[in-house]
Amino acid sequence: MNMDEEFESIYQKIYDASYSRLEEVKANNRKFLTIFTLVLVIINLILYIIPDIRPISIIFVCISVCILIFFYIHGRQIYTHAYKKCVIEGLVKAYNENLSFDPTIGISQSEYLMADFDRTFNEYTSEDRIYGRLNTGDSFQLAEVTTCQVTR
Repeated sequence: MNMDEEFESIYQKIYDASYSRLEEVKANNRKFLTIFTLVLVIINLILYIIPDIRPISIIFVCISVCILIFFYIHGRQIYTHAYKKCVIEGLVKAYNENLSFDPTIGISQSEYLMADFDRTFNEYTSEDRIYGRLNTGDSFQLAEVTTCQVTR
């Protein structure tokens, strides 16, 4: 079995084991958004029916759309977090039991600077840290790092 087939096999096992949890998160997000959308539609219809409020009802519609967008984005973030905890953490453990995954933290900016990478940035973020000891006993860590030069 080559490396790609081995990865696909491990990934599929982990994904299959996590499938019900991930589907539950999706279903809960859909259910919440559906109910919330219906409530907002009803509220906006009632506000539109009242003649004195009708001229400003467009403002309520705009606010409702903004609220829905916010909750849609939040639902995607919840799913992403569940996916990382279920699938990515499982892949890391399948690769090496001595490694851990934490999607909420990354490599500190001082550690990044000690590695002598790019220093021409003024904004730094890092997340999805994998850390621990390799089979050789050496300490190991990696993370997603984003640096950028922002001018204001």
